[in-house]
Amino acid sequence: MGRGNEMSLIMLFDKIQDVVDISRFLELPKEKLDEMVKDTPDAILNIIVSVMESLCMKIGATEEETRRCVSRVRERRMYLFENMEKMDIQAERRNTAEARAELAKAREKAEAKLARMQENLIQSAVHVCRRMNTSREQAVRELMKECTIDEETARQKVDIYWETI
Repeated sequence: MGRGNEMSLIMLFDKIQDVVDISRFLELPKEKLDEMVKDTPDAILNIIVSVMESLCMKIGATEEETRRCVSRVRERRMYLFENMEKMDIQAERRNTAEARAELAKAREKAEAKLARMQENLIQSAVHVCRRMNTSREQAVRELMKECTIDEETARQKVDIYWETI
């Protein structure tokens, strides 16, 4: 801010890394920021616009917010983020972590339910084979084919469920 030139403005943009930095930037005197770009040649203003677009992308600004900020820079008015929706990066990270944890828990429940359903299917298939007087060997082959399990697992399941009728 002390130098009051375009390069200083670009350096200020570069220092913005999080919400706290944006808040600090917004506390800077707007008149002083406007003065920094008042007589800026278009070529340098275009560089500032590019830096602004990069900054907006980095902080996750919407397309509309980015467009408004860039428009203000082009108009040589530095009231950039005043209408931007407030964001809390740490809160967003917490929300993301919580959502991932909930998803993992839901996935575990779904996998457990699927395993129970498959076990019930296997048990029912063995019972049907037994009631139809098929051999244990035929029951093993049917389980392998219908339940897509390996031979060893099919034999174990037949052994477990064959006598439970």
